[in-house]
Amino acid sequence: MERTGELSYKVGDGISSVQFSRNGENRLLVASWDGSVNLVDADVDRFMGKYHHASAVLGACFSAPDSRAAVSGGLDRKVLLHDFESEDRRTLGMHDAPVRCVASLPEANLVASGSWDASVQAWDTRQQGSAVVMKQPHKVFAMDAHGAKLLVAHAGRTVHLYDMRKPDEPVQARPPALAFQTRCVRFLPDGNGFAIGCTAGRVVVDYLDSSRDSFKFKCHRTKEAIYPVNAIAPHPVHETFATGGGDGDVAVWDPLNHKRTSHFGVDETVASLDFNQSGSLLAVAKSYTFENGDDPARQARNAIVIRHVLDSEVLPRAKRAKTE
Repeated sequence: MERTGELSYKVGDGISSVQFSRNGENRLLVASWDGSVNLVDADVDRFMGKYHHASAVLGACFSAPDSRAAVSGGLDRKVLLHDFESEDRRTLGMHDAPVRCVASLPEANLVASGSWDASVQAWDTRQQGSAVVMKQPHKVFAMDAHGAKLLVAHAGRTVHLYDMRKPDEPVQARPPALAFQTRCVRFLPDGNGFAIGCTAGRVVVDYLDSSRDSFKFKCHRTKEAIYPVNAIAPHPVHETFATGGGDGDVAVWDPLNHKRTSHFGVDETVASLDFNQSGSLLAVAKSYTFENGDDPARQARNAIVIRHVLDSEVLPRAKRAKTE
């Protein structure tokens, strides 16, 4: 494969999320607005299987790092567990409104689902029924997990942090950090902080330790327009993270030095991003998000781009200087 290239496998509608497996095999999970969840081998560009919801899928994740099973949710309100090897599938449970996002917490033997019904439910994939229900102050717009920690970002721009070993109450309840609607939230690589992206081309980096100062920066904007930050992906090895925006740009940021380290563009909105386990590959879902209404020409550009990442593109500034 070239340094940057598109996978030949196409989904039938917009791409809502991409996620690499965490067992080193470079299997990629792709969720789509056509109701499908797809498994693709990104190393050899090979389709490996799919299953369907009754309507659009908004989020999907592997149930555990060494698992070939996926958990997904979407507009049909169901949380499904599907094993790609055995083709066994079952409904873990349901929400009262569409499921916006899912996240795996293998250290707690749980998978969490966040919904527009203003709740997070944590499911034990070994049994039927909801394990834990956590009411939220607003609709859930984004989530991320690190170890046993779960971050939940809401329509009210607040963020709650949970320890899923004792999830009765949030460990921290953060007030709004940005004045605009949240699009994505991800833990920083070490799990001691997080980054939030919003609709107005801004990112805030905050830390779980209140003694550390947060900071904000502008991105994904031109002199003529401001674009949403749709996706954030932490690099699994270096202390950097990538953002993807409505401008079709992917940028890598060094949060310690408050600098951009590299960037490249694709010819469509970036809807989702994820690094593989080693950080050598970056999956980019370029997918029109209907911000300008129905546009078949833009929809035809929907694809998954696999970029082979150089260390120089993702190293923090200080470490990069030592290698030059």
